[in-house]
Amino acid sequence: MPNLALNRTITRFYNSYSMIFGRKTSSGEADEQWKSEKCLNTMRQSFHRSLTTCRAPLPPGKKYVAVQFLTKELIFYVVDAKGKGQEVFDEASKHLGLSDSELFGLAFYQDGDYIFIDLNLKVSKYAVRSWKTNINGIGGDGQPLLVLHMRIKYYVDCHLLINEKVVRHHYYLQLRENVKNYLQPLSEEKSFLLAALALQADLGNYTEEKHKNRYFEIYNYFPAWIVKKIGEEFIIRNMPALHKDNAGLSRGEAQVGYIKEASDISAPHNLHFYKMRRKKGKVWGNVWLGIGDSGIHIYEDVENAKSLLSTFSWCDIAKLHFEKKKFEILSEGSPEYRRFTYFVQNEDLAKHLLWICRMTHHFHMANQNRVAELKKLELDGIHTLIILNAS
Repeated sequence: MPNLALNRTITRFYNSYSMIFGRKTSSGEADEQWKSEKCLNTMRQSFHRSLTTCRAPLPPGKKYVAVQFLTKELIFYVVDAKGKGQEVFDEASKHLGLSDSELFGLAFYQDGDYIFIDLNLKVSKYAVRSWKTNINGIGGDGQPLLVLHMRIKYYVDCHLLINEKVVRHHYYLQLRENVKNYLQPLSEEKSFLLAALALQADLGNYTEEKHKNRYFEIYNYFPAWIVKKIGEEFIIRNMPALHKDNAGLSRGEAQVGYIKEASDISAPHNLHFYKMRRKKGKVWGNVWLGIGDSGIHIYEDVENAKSLLSTFSWCDIAKLHFEKKKFEILSEGSPEYRRFTYFVQNEDLAKHLLWICRMTHHFHMANQNRVAELKKLELDGIHTLIILNAS
């Protein structure tokens, strides 16, 4: 199985990240920290073009890597065996036509979780051993043994940060996937509202001539548990009227509407979820760590749905720490910190959680001024006009 394989001689600072918050540091300082994280090696020597097959033999030292996009498209790249993740990311961004890729990242799928890779590191760090030893990095099924996923790495609470057409489309697709899979406590009304916006974004205006009977795949637009609860026939019977209500909305407007509704704080889907447990030996997945733009959220499973237990905004967290499989949150308090301890499946996952929290916090801090400016523009009606023109 692939693992993060981060440096075993990791420093104490990395093991224990003391959070730097808005009231303790300026946005300018946070911006400089964020920029330093983005100053990666941009050498392009390892890469060729995007490929739709991986049958051609490669010269020594070259390997195939597959990248799965949120559109379900699978593209192959040729990479130097010692090439870095940044090189794969740059080529994937070019394939999508992204001029602004800051919200995206590359991840591999392991034990039900998407684990984002550090783009500074060699891609071989995240590969199974057979990828390194097999010719061309190809398995017995003729497919690359290293598959990475181009996904949303940084969720935002302010939709105004998503103002590029391609970025908006893929962010929308990510939230569509999250709504189907996250088991958030979604009301029936909200599920219909989201589905109607998605149908408008995907199919355009409802017409009786084009959209007859079962004109959409139900499980592409509704979580399975909602379908089980209310039934397919009820959905088929009522969905056309709600779809019709969105007539006149452009694709971009419908996507923005979906993004806003799916990010509602009552049941947010704009965050990452990772399985945890309270004590050693307990069943996995009884507690979930949610990582979003505003901070950390702890959920528990209640009757096959997630129930919010605690929320820690970034300014309420004094320190995050891991030790082997143990992940700890120390919250600000008087006269001393409160400590919340959870356990994850392995040490590599604990390291990853600390890393993705640190990166998300830096991203949040670096964009505070930008969000304030965009909200001012929205009040003036300027930013909304830009989005409408980009639709």
